[in-house]
Amino acid sequence: STTEVNPKLLENLSEVLGTEGARRVLHIFIENSPQILADFLRAAEQGNASELRRYAHTLGGNCALAGASQLAAECKELTHLAASGSLNGTKEHAAQIAVRYQRITKELRELMR
Repeated sequence: STTEVNPKLLENLSEVLGTEGARRVLHIFIENSPQILADFLRAAEQGNASELRRYAHTLGGNCALAGASQLAAECKELTHLAASGSLNGTKEHAAQIAVRYQRITKELRELMR
């Protein structure tokens, strides 16, 4: 099974933030994920381009932080689409991103054990 999260993530973050700092950042990521995802999916469902852009940008930043660079790039792409007002296929795209984002959250929980 392929992982979304960089396996060296905790190690890399710890070098910069110290072990406690790294764990705190990841804990915040995990805690905030359900609400951010719900807002993201609601914006996609409602076709609200400005909200979708905002939440896709937030998710992309979180993915980059988690070392999930491929998903971060997809979020960035969705951010640009929403910013241009082009919402064709964004509901499906958002749903796919959400599934993978939930996988990242699960992987982070396992990393934190």
